[in-house]
Amino acid sequence: MQTSSTQSAQLLPGDYASSTHVAGMTKPPIGNVGGGEVHRNRLLIGSYAVLFTRYCIATFLSSFFTQVATQLGISGTFNGLIFAAYPAGMAITSMFAPQLIQRLGTTFSVTSGLLLTAVFTLLFGLAPDLASGFNTKPVHRGLLKYMFLISYFVNGLTGALAETACIIMVSKKFEDRLGVVMASIGTVSGIGCMVGPVLGGVLYDSMPDADDPPPTWAFRLPFLVCGILPLLLLPPLPLYMPNEHLQSDSASAPLSKVLSPSVILGLLSVALSGTSVATLDPTLSYRLAAAPFRLSSGMISLFFMYSSIVYTVVSIPVGWMVDRFQNNSRVFKLITSIGFFFLALTFFLIAPFGFSGWGADDTSFETGLNNMPATAFAMVLKGFGSAFSNNAVYPDLVVGLPEDDVMLQATISGLWNAAYAAGWALGPVTGGVLYDGFQVNQLCVGKDANAPNCADHDSVTSAQGCSCKWLPDNGFDGFGTAIAVICAAYGLVLGLAAAFNIGGKDQLPPQHGERGEGVQPLDAQSMAPPTVATPIPPSSTPSSGDLPALTPTAQPTA
Repeated sequence: MQTSSTQSAQLLPGDYASSTHVAGMTKPPIGNVGGGEVHRNRLLIGSYAVLFTRYCIATFLSSFFTQVATQLGISGTFNGLIFAAYPAGMAITSMFAPQLIQRLGTTFSVTSGLLLTAVFTLLFGLAPDLASGFNTKPVHRGLLKYMFLISYFVNGLTGALAETACIIMVSKKFEDRLGVVMASIGTVSGIGCMVGPVLGGVLYDSMPDADDPPPTWAFRLPFLVCGILPLLLLPPLPLYMPNEHLQSDSASAPLSKVLSPSVILGLLSVALSGTSVATLDPTLSYRLAAAPFRLSSGMISLFFMYSSIVYTVVSIPVGWMVDRFQNNSRVFKLITSIGFFFLALTFFLIAPFGFSGWGADDTSFETGLNNMPATAFAMVLKGFGSAFSNNAVYPDLVVGLPEDDVMLQATISGLWNAAYAAGWALGPVTGGVLYDGFQVNQLCVGKDANAPNCADHDSVTSAQGCSCKWLPDNGFDGFGTAIAVICAAYGLVLGLAAAFNIGGKDQLPPQHGERGEGVQPLDAQSMAPPTVATPIPPSSTPSSGDLPALTPTAQPTA
């Protein structure tokens, strides 16, 4: 999702207009850049509110929707498609947002983005009512799942204009301290990713009809609350968002000038890390809401939240390491490799690891890992894995790039964001497809895992046809084992690339007074000191709880 990181950008005219090549980062004098501090602070606070709200909405479904989908007979594959629809819509917006903002202006872009976010969030929550003729007939489940898919896709497609315009304006008005400000935006967005699942889970569990399939107030309430939030940001909009227009005047460098073995490995790292973590968005509830845990939506949301907290904390020392070994491609690949081994161990424990889903008869090993301590520790490792596998990738991509080749740098930034968006969108689909593909024994999930359907927790069969007792070959164990093997194999590939310095260049540290951080893309976030230009993606996938990768034209969280 690119805007000015793939273009030379200028905002005309406005309350505090000035021009810059964002990808090249022509740095203005320190001080009140293009306007008063009061105006800039209003813009920053307003942008914080917009981004926090958008990332709350991007993630609040993850704590309860999978259980609802199971009640409605929606398959794991289609459930994954629904979760992927939001980032897919945002990715498409990235191709058109600069032109739209150029025509519409930043104020109208934020206004329309927030308004459409509210409309399609509410439409998602009312979809069961619409599919049942407002309770005048049984729910048309075939129609309903497509209403979910389309409304979530259009939400990401249209609402991304708001965050895009905010990030463009912030990166424009805070050129004198962009690293610190973008890091703070990353933190705020990450907090939105943490709060979203908790808010959704708590609101869903607070209603007495939470165990019933929608349409119910338990289902409507989270969407009603999250749909109102963007509307609250509209009245004060003129106070914090000046109306300016984006103007582009150049093109990006050709791919033939960019791609190298090192760059290809870096882009694969971003995409695979995002895909791996985002597989948990639609599937983690299958694990935690079934035997032996039988957790509520609120409790599941806490797993996403504390994994995000671990990510945020761990990103600080990882950023310091990246800063300490500037321009050292071997070290960057080694750090990323360690991250994939952390992710492999995450899925090893949470699956739990075993080859029963692959036809093996011995299940004693995975049965021994089927407990809460191992599962909780796996979510801690997920935070470590996300931090290590993401934070060193962008510095590795720009090692050896000439600083005066602005378009080459911009193209690298665009590829980085494209790989991240692809991973975020592919993760839920991959998780759903693998879950369905490996499932032989269906476990009871959510309310079906408890009485009266599962009065006997040791029963292998129930009135709903699912198992009240944990059994191997349940879909999640095979899926988790597959992801663990893939992450471990790719971690080994990166380790070998580091050992043989594949496509990398070890450079001497820059001389005093020279820039050593390479190029900072418009979407960069950094948990490292502000001298390092290190973009930090989520998830994660934002809905997975990790902070999102912020891009001026679409995205979210790690």
